[in-house]
Amino acid sequence: MKKCSTCGKVIELQSAEDLKVHYCRGKVPVAFVLSAPGSEEGGAGMPVAGSKGTGANLEDCVRLLSEMRPDWFPGTCRYDYRITNASSEVEFKAMTGRSEASLVEVRARIGEVVAELDGCRLVILCGKRAQSLLAGLKSGISGVAFACACHPGVRGMTATYRGDPFRGLMNAKDRSSARIRTWVEDICRQLPLGE
Repeated sequence: MKKCSTCGKVIELQSAEDLKVHYCRGKVPVAFVLSAPGSEEGGAGMPVAGSKGTGANLEDCVRLLSEMRPDWFPGTCRYDYRITNASSEVEFKAMTGRSEASLVEVRARIGEVVAELDGCRLVILCGKRAQSLLAGLKSGISGVAFACACHPGVRGMTATYRGDPFRGLMNAKDRSSARIRTWVEDICRQLPLGE
């Protein structure tokens, strides 16, 4: 039995194939595609596993998306949603010397990612590696809305959302909350209306 490291929710599985180091099937037909599983994911055997950084940020983003657009985001835990990665291989500097797969490796996996996204009605591509799959996904999947965002990890959010209005915030927690809200607002602007 696996649990979310942030909210404590038990992750419901119908088969062992529903949860892997790079993939979670989820129940809601909305997917988040990230770059690659890292050291925390490798240790936990599940995607976005950390209770800090990417895992915590995605959890906070999902909670806020659920408040702002419950029509698209009825679940409040990240594992309510489909999660996959552009690369299925664990990547972190101490092990592989890098934190992401190459573009060639990512693009070679397009068929697998298309299959993993089967049944989704919305796919959110998080970060440049995930976004490099957009053309292939559009040609391989029909009837799906796509949205693009920066990677929800600390590095991705800090690099994307800096300067005003973030500069004037006094502490790191306030800056992080403002970045998460901006990330969510960016996603909401890309969603089709009337769902």
